[in-house]
Amino acid sequence: MNALARAMLLAAAVSFGPGVGAGAQTLEGRVDAIFSAPAAVHAAAGLTWRVGTYLRSGVVAGMGATKGGASGRIDLVNRFHLDPFRESRYGPYAGGGVSTRFDNDRKGRVFLLLLVGVDGPVSRGVTTSFEAGLGGGARIGMTIRRATPERR
Repeated sequence: MNALARAMLLAAAVSFGPGVGAGAQTLEGRVDAIFSAPAAVHAAAGLTWRVGTYLRSGVVAGMGATKGGASGRIDLVNRFHLDPFRESRYGPYAGGGVSTRFDNDRKGRVFLLLLVGVDGPVSRGVTTSFEAGLGGGARIGMTIRRATPERR
C-alpha cells in the first residue's frame, strides 16, 4: 500500500473515532453507477451515525458487476448537511472519505471519495437522496434512508 493510500485510511479512521455511535444510527440502501475502467453498477447497504448537528459518518458496502465479472466496494464517508433540521423540503450536502474497490480482474484499490447530494422530503419514514461524485471514477447514485420529519 502506498503512502497516499495509508494517509487516506488514517484520515478515515480518525473521522470514525470516539464520537461515532454517540448519535442516532440510520440504515440505508443504495444503487450506484461508477464510470471508470472498468465501469460498474453496485447495489449497496450502509449504516450512518449522527456525529454532530451537521455531520454524518457512515460505512457502505456494495456488490455488483462489470464487463469482466463481479465487483464490490467499501466506502467510509462523512456527509456535511447544510439543513440538518429539515427547514427546507430539499437539503443539500457535501461529503468525502475513502473508497476501496474490488474487481474480479484487478487488485483491490483505494480511492479518495468526494460527493455532493440532495436529500428529498420524508415520506412514510424514508427519504430519497441523489448523489454525484468522484471515487474510483465518476459516480452517480440514489439512496433510500430511514428518516424523521425533524432531522436529516
